[in-house]
Amino acid sequence: ASAAARTGELVELLATQLSKLKVYAQVLEDHPELQRWQQVEGLLTEHPEEVLQHLLRRGRFELARKVACLHSLETTKIEEMYTLSLLQERDTLRAHQTLEALDDPTAVTVCECLLHVLVDLESMLFVIRYELQHLAAALPPHRLEELQRLETSAKMLLAAPPTSRTALKPLLPAPSRILEQLLMNKNVEAASHALCRLPAETRKSLIVLDGNPPLRLRASSSTTLLPAQRQRQQQQ
Repeated sequence: ASAAARTGELVELLATQLSKLKVYAQVLEDHPELQRWQQVEGLLTEHPEEVLQHLLRRGRFELARKVACLHSLETTKIEEMYTLSLLQERDTLRAHQTLEALDDPTAVTVCECLLHVLVDLESMLFVIRYELQHLAAALPPHRLEELQRLETSAKMLLAAPPTSRTALKPLLPAPSRILEQLLMNKNVEAASHALCRLPAETRKSLIVLDGNPPLRLRASSSTTLLPAQRQRQQQQ
């Protein structure tokens, strides 16, 4: 029995070493200045983060995961960069699958980091909705409220003219400010389209501005937003 146990341990050790050598061989392909696997092992031992960053810059995400696993390195950044690359390619299906495979705390961290670096509104809306639909239990109430406001704002901006989105983007945390700014800029039709993208209850909460009577939506083939008091627009 002891001989069988030793044999099993030896087989397991050899399998581990073989897997490690295969990973090192792949790393060598990205580091032509290195000649031997021992140099790769030394580099990973002394500068593991530099190796990971190099692999991430080259889009070698699966190899980065293997390196991180072999050396017990943090993988959150890898998942963030991989998901970001998928969103940049508009591959929301695989992005969803990637986030779904993570535990909730890691997925929250990845999503929050993505919201700080994403500039594309549709990608931002994808991440916001993923958090609200799949990670709500892992988020504090105040963050859920913030994400709900961001979702509303992103929908409104996607309905606004592309030429006005850049100027309005800093107002993402405050959807009522986006609506107000559209009205101040006399962009009434854009404000109407933005509101029509939202659920009825959300519209009601937004169309009361600065204590003034609410705005009215006039139903027509080209829906137009009409303030109850036109003096507001005339003064602006």
